[in-house]
Amino acid sequence: MSLQRLLLCAFATVLPSAAPAASPSDIAFFEKHIRPALSAHCYECHSAGAKKLKGGLRLDYRGGWKKGGESGRAVVPGKPAESRLIEAIR
Repeated sequence: MSLQRLLLCAFATVLPSAAPAASPSDIAFFEKHIRPALSAHCYECHSAGAKKLKGGLRLDYRGGWKKGGESGRAVVPGKPAESRLIEAIR
């Protein structure tokens, strides 16, 4: 799967108003690959369960993705190259 398709899948699943509707295969991919990666590498510092929320960024709910944190928006719909989350993942 290309990075662009991966991002579209993630954005469509988490930010439905910012991307075309996610297909069942996109949702399955997100649940199998994206959510576990976020859980393993991001939620410890960027979720409601974090001991100390880093950078004011929450990634465990849609509003957190849309709002972003102290460094700006985590996701820029339609502009994955400008999305800080993608930069961090790379």
